[in-house]
Amino acid sequence: MGGQDRSAGHVFISYRRQDLANAEGLHSLLEDAGIRVWRDTADLWPGDDWRLEIRRAISDGTLVFLACFSTASITHTPSWQIEELNLAAEQMRLRPPQEPWLIPVRFDDCEIPDIDVGAGRTLRSIHYCNMFGDEADNEAARLVATVQRILGRLLGSRATPNPAPVSRFQRAKPIRWTGSQPLGDAGEGGDVHFGSPAEMPVPSQLLPTPANFTDRARELAVLRGILGNGEPERPLTLAVIVGVGGVGKTSLALRWLHEVRRRYPDGQLYADLGGHLPSTTARPGDVLGRFLRALAIPPERIPLSLDEMAALYRSVTDGRRLVVMLDDAASAAQVRTLLPGPGPSLVAVTTRWRIAGLAIDGAHFTELRPLEEADAVELLGRVAGPARIQAEPLAALHVVRLCGGLPLAVCVSGARLAPRPSWPVEQMAGELASERDRLGALSLTGDLSVRAAFDVSYQGLPAEVARMYRQLSLVPGYGFGLDLAAAASATDLATTSRLLDALTGASLLEETAGGWFRFHDLVRLHAREQADIETDTDQGAVIARSVQWYLQAAVAADLAVIPGRWQLGSLYEHARQLPSAYESPAEALNWLDQTLPGLLAALGTARDYGLHEQAWQLCEAMWGLFLYRKHFRDWIDATQVGVAAAQASGDRRAEARMRDQLGFAYLNLNRYTDATDQFTQAMELAQQAGHRLGEAAALANLGLTLLGLRRPDEALGQFEMARTIHWDLGRSRGVALMTRHIGEAHRDAGRYLQAIDALAEARHVFAALPDAYNEARTKTSLAQTYLLAGRPADAPGPLNQALATLTSLGARYKQADVHVSLADAAGQLADPGRERLHLEQALAIYAEVGAPEEGQIRQRLDALGLEAEFPAMPSEDNTAPP
Repeated sequence: MGGQDRSAGHVFISYRRQDLANAEGLHSLLEDAGIRVWRDTADLWPGDDWRLEIRRAISDGTLVFLACFSTASITHTPSWQIEELNLAAEQMRLRPPQEPWLIPVRFDDCEIPDIDVGAGRTLRSIHYCNMFGDEADNEAARLVATVQRILGRLLGSRATPNPAPVSRFQRAKPIRWTGSQPLGDAGEGGDVHFGSPAEMPVPSQLLPTPANFTDRARELAVLRGILGNGEPERPLTLAVIVGVGGVGKTSLALRWLHEVRRRYPDGQLYADLGGHLPSTTARPGDVLGRFLRALAIPPERIPLSLDEMAALYRSVTDGRRLVVMLDDAASAAQVRTLLPGPGPSLVAVTTRWRIAGLAIDGAHFTELRPLEEADAVELLGRVAGPARIQAEPLAALHVVRLCGGLPLAVCVSGARLAPRPSWPVEQMAGELASERDRLGALSLTGDLSVRAAFDVSYQGLPAEVARMYRQLSLVPGYGFGLDLAAAASATDLATTSRLLDALTGASLLEETAGGWFRFHDLVRLHAREQADIETDTDQGAVIARSVQWYLQAAVAADLAVIPGRWQLGSLYEHARQLPSAYESPAEALNWLDQTLPGLLAALGTARDYGLHEQAWQLCEAMWGLFLYRKHFRDWIDATQVGVAAAQASGDRRAEARMRDQLGFAYLNLNRYTDATDQFTQAMELAQQAGHRLGEAAALANLGLTLLGLRRPDEALGQFEMARTIHWDLGRSRGVALMTRHIGEAHRDAGRYLQAIDALAEARHVFAALPDAYNEARTKTSLAQTYLLAGRPADAPGPLNQALATLTSLGARYKQADVHVSLADAAGQLADPGRERLHLEQALAIYAEVGAPEEGQIRQRLDALGLEAEFPAMPSEDNTAPP
């Protein structure tokens, strides 16, 4: 070895004995091309002289190093071969990165060692040559051409005592391929140059548009708008379609590209980049090689260096009108390498990831979401057969709702129905009904699978992101904000924000308006499955923290809605010490209303996981919402859970509180027997527990029930006993409430002067506290007393004041009561137009909340007839008598 002429340029093949046969074949291939080869291993030529020779040749810059690998040899890589590789890597780190003279060669599908070679690269990241498989011949030709080109560049700038051998590596005169010259006649070496685009072959690689493509009119309009009506502008147009796996990104892209492909006569290129998993991501060099061959570049003219390949690709496509579809991309870097040269080309990228970096390249982003119900039903009919869907429209709607409108899930459902004509569509809906079995039902053996589509996205997540994915699936409700996500995962806000961004970036989580996040229904089921599988997900702790967050937030809002009410829940005392998070009671009430689905979900979760204390306290914290907004069905269902939770806790005071709240819902619905039963039990429980406030609440509610039953004198006794308790406890708000009820009892008994005195007294106390809601309620009762006493002119003032207050508080139901009283006043003042106007406004609210008063108001409107006019309401005197 030491006697060979170093300066003439050589190739050194580093290999292991297991690869001897392959290495000999590589040796012959190179020598047949006129390339001098050193082939040495410790197994064949013992001694240290080879190390010195390699170091000298590398230092002189006259050697190309081929590092050969196979599964067998990597398994038993000896220290001397590692020394060879480290020696080559050490020298490579000293050389400019544009001289890629170290080339990994694989004899099978093995893993290249991850050795640092400088410039931020490792041996694994360098473009390597695959001498196996269907592309082995093409790869061999490329390797020879690349070695010749590298040696030509290395030796072309150096003086050498042996010019004859060196000249064989110099670049040959550039040739031009015209379309008629055989690809194998490109000459001895050198670059390949091309004629006009008209002389080039036209690739047509786009997949066909899926036969069952349905709708997407909005998204297609957005994509069409990118191009406009005229010619696409230079530089190239880049469109990125983002969405969760199975949402139909590829189908949409293909539909659009086939629609516009005639505007791009130089052809279409397509590549599946396998970006859903790091292990399946396509190497840019492999894709570039396929693209260049499709563009008629002879294999032996395609360089091995990724940078050189990309440069050649850009040169070949410069100025051409091409469509390039990059399906399932993983990163901006992967896409950038595959962008064609400057010109009027169109590149469409589909990805599960939010590749924000492509915005720098002028990308237009289109987010694809699940289908609307009507479109999903149409898709189901296309796959399963339209006649079956028409025969069972409700069942079809049920199926697509259970699929969440996800096209892949709808297609799988349809495909399962199609070969089974005896199956009713409702049977498919039945199979999907169970959340635990739904993902399993949405799969075709050996073919499409919704679970598999989500699996690949999940497997590509970093560990901490995957853990957050699992934890968030346990959060009750249909969404969550940053605060709730941080609380559930016991993570700080900054880290939570970063992890949420990663999940939205993977299209596994959707960010909605107001900083709210939510899973697609099927994605949530998948995440929950992973939480069941992974042992590091402490489900009980995540759920407890989530429920506690809802409880704390509800307590803070409830305090803002009704600050003067007494509560049993342990969190209220601490919450009173904190500044309010709300600028007004109405803002807090709106938050409770908007969050009601989550609150109810948290309540159900607390019940299911035995969090009894949190369950009844959640019910207590929803009182202000139910009182003002009258969600009767939810009110009753939730409070029944609260009663059971208080019983399970063994807390008689809490059970009395829950029964009071449940009875009050029945009272609002005029279910007097049910209300009386609950209030009676509440009073007995409070007395047994020695809880005087609870006893006073039950007495007051029994009195209100008696008022509803038109037994005012009996009601008066209940109110007076309750007022005595509040007086003894020093609770001025409770005293004022009972005084108002005493006034209402006198009113209903026809003792109007006593009623007015009591109501005026209560009004002044509420104004002083202040308690705007109860002051408005008292003004309403006072005005109703004026009407009964034959003083209708005195009623509109306090009623309009009450209406303004209740409107600002968002107390819809009580607004309706005021409108009825204003209608009564208008009727007594002979103003049928105004009477009808107020009745219509009351009817709209009663109908909205499902109140029993709705029927009565409809009858009154019918009695007024259609002849009444509807004059505009002039400003009214807002003063009221004392």
